Amino acid sequence: MLRSATADQFLPRPISGWVPLVGLFSLAGFVETVFWGQMSAFTPLYLPRLGVAQSDVATWTGASVALSGALGVPLLPLWGAPRRCGRA
Repeated sequence: MLRSATADQFLPRPISGWVPLVGLFSLAGFVETVFWGQMSAFTPLYLPRLGVAQSDVATWTGASVALSGALGVPLLPLWGAPRRCGRA
């Protein structure tokens, strides 16, 4: 027996809650990647303007990169990384 189509079948479904979050996190990841790329590329050029001797530029550039990683790793539990890394 044939059933007639209802109007509800042709209405668009609402976007589920995770789709906007994926877009937001993708945008945030892109912005973060661009920021760190620009920072690592231009820090050695900007440090002499701040009064750092040319011979110390490599040291201070490396220190800034190491410091950002050292501060970021302890903050990973706040983002839930250890809880989610083991899931398959």
